[in-house]
Amino acid sequence: MEAHYRQVQLRNRVGRLKPGGFQKVGLGISRVIRGGSHGAGDDVEGGGKDHSTKGGSREVANHIATEVYHYEPPFDIPYEFFLVGGQKMSSSKGRGSSAAEIAELMPAKIFRLALLGKDYNQQTNFDPEGDTLPVLYDQYDKLAAGYWAGTKDDYARLFELIHPKTRTSDVRVLPQQSTLPRFSQVAFMVQMPHMSLAKEFADADPQELAERAAYAKKWLAEYAPEKFVFKLQDSMPAVELADTQKTNLKQILDFLTTKSDATAEELHTKLHELKAFKEIYLIFLGKDHGPKAGWFISSLPRDFVLKRLEEAAK
Repeated sequence: MEAHYRQVQLRNRVGRLKPGGFQKVGLGISRVIRGGSHGAGDDVEGGGKDHSTKGGSREVANHIATEVYHYEPPFDIPYEFFLVGGQKMSSSKGRGSSAAEIAELMPAKIFRLALLGKDYNQQTNFDPEGDTLPVLYDQYDKLAAGYWAGTKDDYARLFELIHPKTRTSDVRVLPQQSTLPRFSQVAFMVQMPHMSLAKEFADADPQELAERAAYAKKWLAEYAPEKFVFKLQDSMPAVELADTQKTNLKQILDFLTTKSDATAEELHTKLHELKAFKEIYLIFLGKDHGPKAGWFISSLPRDFVLKRLEEAAK
């Protein structure tokens, strides 16, 4: 059965309207229509840059605003895309992550930083399977340090804006100054059962520390790349060491034997002098990379460290 359309005239144009009087229009156009039907539109309205191409929905919507509803269309801010893993999100192609999935991976302040931390004409590439989350936390810590130092600039304002307002008032609750443990270090420590977060970060705010630990565990379990995943080797791993590396390990063993009260910084300085970081990571983690070595070795049981160094230096 053929549907009957009735003609409608809009100014000097004639079109057809489906039975029932309803016609679906694009999102950008519908917003202008809603604004016009209420007497005025928004002053500023951003949108993805693909909507602002010549002949695109933005241009059509502007004509409707001026020629049909007789009001000035909102100022256009065409912004860049939010990429996931370097690709534009596409629900039809099953590419990308939902807002709920991303929001569960980090607290609101970090999610807001991901959205607001770049200029609108710069692409934002969020890759949960890369180092995006540790980098965002490092950016947050840098913003916090500047804000707490009393700096008055755009970055201080950004730090304020990324903290949501409370549900019951129009006030933003900003954190008090405290030691912020680096997220990548927290992510490493939660994988080391012998290490105590509270002990290693005694000056940190307990609530902030617990929050970072919880999000680090979730990230490690679901998204973190291999370079962030570590396991302390209970026995000497099957790694090949050059003679020069064994010599370095023997010198570190002698250093710790003669200087039993060596601090993490002193040990790190010694490792730096010998350029012995790689061999340390290999014999304790089975990888050629890891966290700050002096701090890591100092956190391990002394007898365990000396025994492993002695075994590896043979």
